[in-house]
Amino acid sequence: MFLIVIVAVLFVFAGSMKVSDKVLAERSQHDISKLQNGDYIFEKFRRNEDGARILILKDWDSNLYVHLVPLEQEKVPMPEPFWGFGYYHCKYFGPDHDVNHKLLKSGKIRCHDDEAPKWMVDDQWVWEYSGKAAAGSWSHDMISPKYEIKGNTVYING
Repeated sequence: MFLIVIVAVLFVFAGSMKVSDKVLAERSQHDISKLQNGDYIFEKFRRNEDGARILILKDWDSNLYVHLVPLEQEKVPMPEPFWGFGYYHCKYFGPDHDVNHKLLKSGKIRCHDDEAPKWMVDDQWVWEYSGKAAAGSWSHDMISPKYEIKGNTVYING
């Protein structure tokens, strides 16, 4: 009898650990059906929040990278590790790309504002497509949330 009770309790406990359908339906969803090698999309996180964007890249080796990019007043606050907050807010943030908006094969993710401090853009505010801070940079890696791909949709688990 004791063993049956233990199994029943474990069964109920395991069932309660399952993520609800409501939570799954509320995840940020992003269509990647048109994403080819060398393409990227930069769109709203959860499609109704102004505090972040999702950057999804498919590099030339078919690797898919998903990054969460924080926003303040529609601009990306660039990291400043010594004071703990961004002093420069980038208007044109994203991967290096050509005139057809294809990723450059040896490109990086960075701020593309003309007025941004060049030494920061070239040396410190630089990330690999994978989200890793570029060599020599004191910036942290980009935020890469857990995600799930079902069909042609990326679901952000965060």
